[in-house]
Amino acid sequence: MTHYLDVQARLGGEFIHPGARDLTEVLLSRAQLRPTDQALEIGGGTGATAVLLAQRTDARVHLLERSGLMLAAAQERFCAHSLSAQVTATQADAGSAWPFAAAGFQLVYAESVVALLDVQHVLAEAVRVLRPGGRLIMNERVWKAEISQSEVNRVNTFSRRVYGIPAATDRALDGGAWLQLMRDAGLVDLSAEAVTALLPAERWRAPLARRFNRLRRYARHPDLMWQVWRAKWQNHRYGALFANLESFLFTARKPT
Repeated sequence: MTHYLDVQARLGGEFIHPGARDLTEVLLSRAQLRPTDQALEIGGGTGATAVLLAQRTDARVHLLERSGLMLAAAQERFCAHSLSAQVTATQADAGSAWPFAAAGFQLVYAESVVALLDVQHVLAEAVRVLRPGGRLIMNERVWKAEISQSEVNRVNTFSRRVYGIPAATDRALDGGAWLQLMRDAGLVDLSAEAVTALLPAERWRAPLARRFNRLRRYARHPDLMWQVWRAKWQNHRYGALFANLESFLFTARKPT
């Protein structure tokens, strides 16, 4: 089976994270950017969130992405929205040193990416590249409290086999442990909000235009359809395996 994220890259997949587009809207509402600011998205995928952020704030947005397929899809999206001069993308592994100077960004954000990496490393790099007073926002899936390490290993092994990526961190880090790591990294004004509490009381189906665009993307790649539906079937069949996971929107600030 092709890597699940490679399938999504070829399909131009959008908002592949807890809470989907609804939580991206919450994240954007917390951005607090001015046109003169710069923002950095970690693992930006096909660039859907970066485009929205650039359009709504007029700030410069930089995207860091490891996958060449994702990067190509993102560049295509930026061109389609005439944003190639405002939104830039760099191919690099966020698990290594980031190719950016210190204190250059007012905002660093990620959507379901940091849990797949070394959290401490990502936090250290985020603090390094943030300007004093800059903000960090992360929408991440974490383990529930008191889960055993053996269960973490079992779920992650399954997730890697089926999707090519772990379900969450290799260590049994719950929301409180994430906050402590953020505190240890020197961040202040910490908060962790449950994604379920941030979603609309009634989540309506995606607007017709958005659903049409998704179907159009699928029609362009009929060879991938079986893999998309296979992943959906796996989610339905093995959903109970992921019962020990929950999602939080983490926010923090670098001290001034």
